[in-house]
Amino acid sequence: MVDRINALRRDGIPIDEAIAAGSRQRLRPILMTAITTVLGLLPTAMGWGGSQINQPLALAVIGGTIMAAWLTLYIVPAGYRLFTSSES
Repeated sequence: MVDRINALRRDGIPIDEAIAAGSRQRLRPILMTAITTVLGLLPTAMGWGGSQINQPLALAVIGGTIMAAWLTLYIVPAGYRLFTSSES
């Protein structure tokens, strides 16, 4: 997402518009990756199929994936805006 925002800024787009456009363009890939990971691990997390020994690991990975997606979609753009000057 940061790379896309930087590319838009190099094209001369103002910082707020670049953040909004970059976030919109990266929303679908981020959500698709997170959702497929969570859905793929759901049977293991529920203990279906006799893999109950891996259940805690699946739950941890699901939680981490959800948290990473949330951080990527909300905190990264906010942090980018906070720590980047609008002049450059």
